[in-house]
Amino acid sequence: MAAPIRPVLAALWDATADYDERDVAMRDGITKAHGLMDSHEYSEALHVIFETVSLCPCMAPSDSAAATSNGMARHGKDKACHISQFIAALQSEDPEHPKALCQLASQPCSCGYSWPSCPRILHAVALDALAECLNKADQHVNALSTALGTIRLDPACAVGYCRAARIIHQLLIAPEHSPAARAMSGLLKVASLPSADALRELLRSLVRTGLYNTSRSRTRPRGPYYFILQDIAHRLKIKEARRDPVEWFPAEVLTLIFSHLDITSLIKCLSVSKRWNQLVRRDSVLWEDLRLNRPRNPGRFLAKFLQQHQEIRTFVVYESSSFSLNGSKISTIFYGLPRLQRLYLTALPRPSELPGLDFQLRQAPGASLTQLTLVYFYNQRPVKKLLDLTCNTLEVLDLVGTDFEVNNTLGSVFLPRLRKLRVTLGHLTKSHHQRGVIEMKPIVKATPRLEQFFLDGFTIQWFAEDDDELLRLNEDDAAATCKDDLWPSLNTLVLGPRVLLSVNGIFAAYKEFSALPPLTSNMRSIEILCHDPAVAHNVLFAVDSAPHPDNPDGPLPVTPMPNLEVFRCTTQLLTRSGLRQILEPAAKSGALKVLELAAEPFLLFPDEEGGGHERVPFQPKVHLDYVVSPNLHTLGLRDFNCLRYPDDPWNPPDLFDGQPFIDWLDSFPSLHTVAVYPGPWAGVDEFIMKLIKHPRVQVIHQDVLRGVAWDRAVQLAETVEVQLNHTPRYMPAGWPLIED
Repeated sequence: MAAPIRPVLAALWDATADYDERDVAMRDGITKAHGLMDSHEYSEALHVIFETVSLCPCMAPSDSAAATSNGMARHGKDKACHISQFIAALQSEDPEHPKALCQLASQPCSCGYSWPSCPRILHAVALDALAECLNKADQHVNALSTALGTIRLDPACAVGYCRAARIIHQLLIAPEHSPAARAMSGLLKVASLPSADALRELLRSLVRTGLYNTSRSRTRPRGPYYFILQDIAHRLKIKEARRDPVEWFPAEVLTLIFSHLDITSLIKCLSVSKRWNQLVRRDSVLWEDLRLNRPRNPGRFLAKFLQQHQEIRTFVVYESSSFSLNGSKISTIFYGLPRLQRLYLTALPRPSELPGLDFQLRQAPGASLTQLTLVYFYNQRPVKKLLDLTCNTLEVLDLVGTDFEVNNTLGSVFLPRLRKLRVTLGHLTKSHHQRGVIEMKPIVKATPRLEQFFLDGFTIQWFAEDDDELLRLNEDDAAATCKDDLWPSLNTLVLGPRVLLSVNGIFAAYKEFSALPPLTSNMRSIEILCHDPAVAHNVLFAVDSAPHPDNPDGPLPVTPMPNLEVFRCTTQLLTRSGLRQILEPAAKSGALKVLELAAEPFLLFPDEEGGGHERVPFQPKVHLDYVVSPNLHTLGLRDFNCLRYPDDPWNPPDLFDGQPFIDWLDSFPSLHTVAVYPGPWAGVDEFIMKLIKHPRVQVIHQDVLRGVAWDRAVQLAETVEVQLNHTPRYMPAGWPLIED
């Protein structure tokens, strides 16, 4: 049977509700009565409970005449009529539609007494406390009568059913010659029942009726007593309590519930029952997104499964080693899902098994893929075939961990609708003697509408179409580049940490050629995460016009980017004036939201006498005043020390000053995240502790804290509710493989 029932006032009491003084007094009275019962002071507890019940508005003096029924303050000492009427109603109940108790509650007792009716939960809880107190005082019949009266008070409330069921169960299991056993004999006599088995059936009927009446009422939420009653029904093995929950919900609610399950759990639901199988299998919304995390080899059942779920629009296979991905399965997936739009496949990252991924696509499939994500596909033959079949519809292409021969694949196919392209080199295809070189011009020509580009692991270069020479920024080539209007819609650029720049294996200065098309005013996000400054200068300061004739060695003009929201560059930029031209328009317009730069240890400015240069320590608030944006929320700085002359031999070793960076944070009213990578200085630990205490900082990314310093910082961060992260090298670019 259930555990001892106590009113769960914390669950019933809504802190947001507007309770009056009576409600508060009734709650306090019930709590006090239970404290007295725990001390076995039952007489005092009864007195407190009677006072608590009288506080209910339904017991107001104006209604006292009706409540007492012909002057009777109570029902009387003889409870026989009340109990016998109740048992007779239970015996006449229709198991499918029990209504007798509801009718009984609306009628007066045969002796003329009218039971009060009140929907207030605190009134029922107070009577429940009265029944509990009487039961503990060995007045079991009176306790049962009070519990049945609680049901008459409100048949849609589960409180009375729970207490009455518990009392009857206690009487049924009472040891011989105990007060409960004597009460049991008297109850059987009053109810005219032949044996305890008949009373046990009445108990089941009582709980079954309680479930029906309380679940049918939608005027109040199901409280803790309802779930206690449901637990009692489970223990009594009542079939209504074991009824399939899907019968109680409409199809829309079931779809919402099942949509939160992963595909493994969803497949298990198919074997619960025929009802569940039909609901899950026929709901097309549940099968639009199929993601297999650790799938087993489906074997010959894959084709049949796909035939039954042709509404699948997204098909993802992770860890395909257990899935045994091969050419046959790829063909089955590609041809078996006519509505497929997004395909994500992970090949086996073992060269010995790569030939098994080759397959034949004899005809155009019915699917119109808009996204294709291939991970560890070193073999370019299946990639080329998939691209040939999807080139006219593909909008997103991810080639993650690919082979350096991807040049031939991307350069031989035209993708007119492609908006997003990511290409990263696999770790099995590069070595100390071989590094992948990617030729950008064929890729740019093949993707005229590209908006987002992610590249990592390759050495980039740009070959001319005719003589295999690099495109140089002279007047003719600049005019040709402008005329071609290459990548006019590009707005997002990410270059990973393993990107290099070379000319046939020989590194070149950034002014000698352009490895990417010039960035346009459409740019919204630029992330250059490599440590080669030549890459940053080549990409950022590539323009579609030649240097000014009066200053051929000066900085190239930069296209204004007023909509730039994210700018991250992890290498030092020697052209400070060009950096200002990039960031100042976005900061003034309020578009700039994320900024991460690599500082210089000191700056050189002409001295007052004009005979040389003066070293000035880096002060971000002064030297980067043009990046102040009211909407900037993430700020990062690398390789900085604001100490005056940090390399002075007279300074203590590794002396560090980061206070100017902390002062700089006050310039950004929306700031909440900082990324600090100052370098191996001695005073960085205390600098991080100051950042944790900063009132605006909520998230910190760093990689300098170790050992005891890390433990101290974590403890302080937990105290002030700041998220402290150990993020090596840099914050990763947020570019998910599969978008939800």
